[in-house]
This record gives sequence, structure tokens and C-alpha cells, in this order.
Amino acid sequence: MKSADSSQITQPVQPSDQTIHSNLMEYLRNSPGVDEGEVEATVTDGTVTLTGAVDAVPERRRVREIAETTPGVRAVVDKLTIRNFVDLEDDELKSALVNALSRDAFVESLPSLEIYVHNGEVRLEGKCKTWHERSAIADTVWWTPGVRNVEC
Repeated sequence: MKSADSSQITQPVQPSDQTIHSNLMEYLRNSPGVDEGEVEATVTDGTVTLTGAVDAVPERRRVREIAETTPGVRAVVDKLTIRNFVDLEDDELKSALVNALSRDAFVESLPSLEIYVHNGEVRLEGKCKTWHERSAIADTVWWTPGVRNVEC
């Protein structure tokens, strides 16, 4: 049996910071729900620093996800802010969520849905009739001003 010559083993080449930046901006440009004009990115030794102001938490999450999965990225520093973020008391946010969900035509299970709110963190419990309804509920909650995170 022949042993492998260690001089023939090649390590993957780390893309340059410029290549990572170029690819990241292209991915952001082609991603629905993301306005790449709101996001600035710098890349240093494979670490991406995101700055700028986005419209909502889901957009921020999507930008970070794209950055984290861009080839060559070693780490992401998220300094994005959410434009017009509203910091609400728990009871105000819960009321806003119930209001938003009651106006959604795809949400039929609202009466059986339990909504827990703590410091902008929302936890939903209950049964939905369909996967589509579950998705509609999650989307509505995520896009409600004052929501920082959703667990359902």
C-alpha cells in the first residue's frame, strides 16, 4: 500500500477579503426581503462586520444568515440597527400582536393560541390547522414592531 505524499495534499484556498465582500454583496442584492442598499459590510481576515439600518428584525436575521453562509466567512459581527424600532412594554406588545393576528385573513386559530411576551421575546403555544397558518402567524408576529425574537 502506498502512503500519500504530504506534499500533494492541498489545503482549500481562503478567498480574499475583497472576493468575500463582492460575493456577499451579490448574495444580498439577489435576496428577496433584503435591501442591500441599507447594509454596509467590511471584511477583515474573513470576519464580516455588518453596519447600517434595516427595516425589521426578519431582514436583519436574513442579512446575518447570508453573511454567515458566504464562502470564506469565518465570523460575523452584527452591528445592524433596526430603523424605527419600537420598544414596547410586554402588555402593549401582546395587545399589538393580538391585534395584528386578528386582522390576518390566514389566522383562524387565534382563540386557541397562547401568546407569552417578555422584553420583546415572544413565545407562541397552541395548535394551528395548517402549516400555512403556522407560517402566517410566525410572519405576522415577526413583522410586528417591538418583537425581538419569536419562538413557536
